[in-house]
Amino acid sequence: MSAIQELAARYAAEDPQFKKAYRKETRKLEISVAMTDLMDETGLSARELARQSHRPLSFIRQLEAGRIDASVSSLEKIANSVGKRLKISFVDE
Repeated sequence: MSAIQELAARYAAEDPQFKKAYRKETRKLEISVAMTDLMDETGLSARELARQSHRPLSFIRQLEAGRIDASVSSLEKIANSVGKRLKISFVDE
């Protein structure tokens, strides 16, 4: 575990609101990384992915930048538009 993860775990143990906010920001970052990886893998720009997935360009760019969270159905539609499927898993904290 990194020093940042240890510090976050300590704060989360002490403050339930911090824990909730930290989880949300972590999820947005994970979506951002996944979106960037998807565009790199497919060779699509944000504009091309938006067009292909029938999603607004602003939505794709915000996901890519980690500024917003996304529903499972939105992520599924993006994945399906490039011949992929969305994989979800449950992991220990």
